[in-house]
Amino acid sequence: MDPADTVQSVLAPSERLLWVGRSRDDVPMESAVFVVLLGLLFTVAALVVLVPLMLLAPPLALPLAIMTLLAGAVAVSSPVWLRKMTARDVYAVTDGRVLIVRQRSASPQAVQSLGPRDLGEVKRIDGKRGRGTLLFEPEDAAGDEPTAVLGFVDIDGVDRVEALVRRVLRTDP
Repeated sequence: MDPADTVQSVLAPSERLLWVGRSRDDVPMESAVFVVLLGLLFTVAALVVLVPLMLLAPPLALPLAIMTLLAGAVAVSSPVWLRKMTARDVYAVTDGRVLIVRQRSASPQAVQSLGPRDLGEVKRIDGKRGRGTLLFEPEDAAGDEPTAVLGFVDIDGVDRVEALVRRVLRTDP
């Protein structure tokens, strides 16, 4: 489905759609390189150090080896499952809010809507070739700390989208 069609169903009648996009799914996530390397280190450590240790002290080493191998497997596979988590998400900027429409196969779509007062701090993380991530850190009700970090993950033209959000929704640079 076209991202604009997905967003149209959640727009108010007088609301104008200014930008719509989604995560890039044709390239690996560059930010996951460190996590993958760490996962490989965990896996090698489990195989080289803990497997021989299991022969000497099986009751002690077995749980540690299993946990280390599991942590390594999760980290090494992170680009795959991170991509699957964000691949169907649709992001939009309207004349009054930003929208994150999460589409998961097992559940109906969930819409997160952030107006100018809800955005909190806006941060841009630049990637390569104009791609990047735009993060929104809404403050809690007391105004102390961010309650969650939401954002547009791995989008093209992140600098232009950030400028649009700041201009239309009047957030400080």
